[in-house]
Amino acid sequence: MLGAWPYLIRGLNWAKQHSVHVILDLHGAPGSQNGYDNSGQRTSDPVWALTPANVTRTIDTLRYIVENIGGMIDVIELLNEPAGFRGDNWAQVIRQFWLDGYDAVRQAAGNDTKVMIGDAFLGVQNWNGFLNYPRGQGVIMDFHEYQIFSDGELNRSFDDHVSV
Repeated sequence: MLGAWPYLIRGLNWAKQHSVHVILDLHGAPGSQNGYDNSGQRTSDPVWALTPANVTRTIDTLRYIVENIGGMIDVIELLNEPAGFRGDNWAQVIRQFWLDGYDAVRQAAGNDTKVMIGDAFLGVQNWNGFLNYPRGQGVIMDFHEYQIFSDGELNRSFDDHVSV
């Protein structure tokens, strides 16, 4: 086995041994889902959503993960921070990806593993009614509230951060 897979398995076994619940988050996708370095590729021109093969490969990766370690994780986040702000075409691809990714996880693991999706920087309110019961079961919304990427945000007091 190459790469980080053996270390992931080791970590998952430690988590099980110590009764630690695990959320596994797919943080990078081929072509970069947002262009940020946390996607595995810093680029001003991410192409994940523009290349159907990249989206399919990401779903295949999720399927592989769940088939092989689904019983060792409690939640799988389908993809970290896809860039829905890049335009309607990206938002549409992400929306379909959430549906297809959800279906891939359910086919591989049944309802045993919870599925986490993100708001894709579009705001949680834009996902009202999406993947609700009965179509969606065990779905969690991930929302990242960043307050650190400008001088104004960095200069806020603790109380200011809390009140925002």
